[in-house]
Amino acid sequence: MARLDLRPRSSDAVRAALPPAKLAETWGAIEGQVGPLKAVDGVEVHAQQGMSVVLVAAKFERAELVIRLVVDPAGQVAG
Repeated sequence: MARLDLRPRSSDAVRAALPPAKLAETWGAIEGQVGPLKAVDGVEVHAQQGMSVVLVAAKFERAELVIRLVVDPAGQVAG
């Protein structure tokens, strides 16, 4: 499955807190525990305090997880 690179759509604060090497390390740790991402089964979006909370139902080789992203009004990943 192709990887989605959210860094260009991330806020400056997120890019500073999660530089490319740290993002790769974090994703590698997730895959080390649950295997590679196999599919995205669904996406829900909820408004909360002026932001959009995006819940991504992700199916990995050995587990199903919900990935939570917060998107600001400018469309940038804020958390």
